[in-house]
Amino acid sequence: MLKRLAVLVFAMLSAMLFAAGETTQEQSKTKVAETFLQAMLNKDTAMLWQILSPESRKMMIAANGSEDAAIKSLKPFADNFLRGADIGNIRKIFNDPQKKEIQLRQFVKLLEQGLIEHEGKWYLEISKFSRTAKIDQSTKVAAMETFLRATADKDIETFWLLLPPAERLQISSIADNVAEAKKVIADTFTAGVDAEQALKIKSILDSEFKTQFLDAAVIQMDDLFVQIDGKWYLNLNAADEKAPAKQ
Repeated sequence: MLKRLAVLVFAMLSAMLFAAGETTQEQSKTKVAETFLQAMLNKDTAMLWQILSPESRKMMIAANGSEDAAIKSLKPFADNFLRGADIGNIRKIFNDPQKKEIQLRQFVKLLEQGLIEHEGKWYLEISKFSRTAKIDQSTKVAAMETFLRATADKDIETFWLLLPPAERLQISSIADNVAEAKKVIADTFTAGVDAEQALKIKSILDSEFKTQFLDAAVIQMDDLFVQIDGKWYLNLNAADEKAPAKQ
């Protein structure tokens, strides 16, 4: 099923990535993105603290009683941000200058909503940044965006909620318990989606090509969606029926 989206992803990226040089402002944002990603890779809360906005630090110190306690409070965020990602592959990208530059441009787009400027410098406003996908099933397009963001984030709970209620019950009975069923669903949807591909998906969804991409994706996967009580769900059984039989 995800293979259907591969051509769309790379076509959109070709249109997005161009040779124009970065401005000083963009370079500053890129530096924040690079520091942030390095901090997440190393689970380095002290490094993360350095790129937080002055207002974020002030609020966290007030909430935790001291700077040291505030820095320690970032540990759950640092531990979970790259949960499920291919850390080894991300490190390989960082060792390739060309790939690193491209990925950092995409990562800046991912962080855009949480970047703010203060006295000529860019910082991360952590209270504005969230990696959790919004559960919107109001239209096929909205459900598709929810599905793609969940795919990129390996968001097990969102995958589960995108399944029709009856299908959830059926899968739960087969897997004996809900937790195991959720994991099976997430593994199925994210098979073959590594950290580099996840960043590409997020980059497209946060770009001017978002609407065009989602419309095309809905056309490609239209047969997999079913509407129940005004909400659109992902019909996993339909996906299985369309999958080619193994020889």
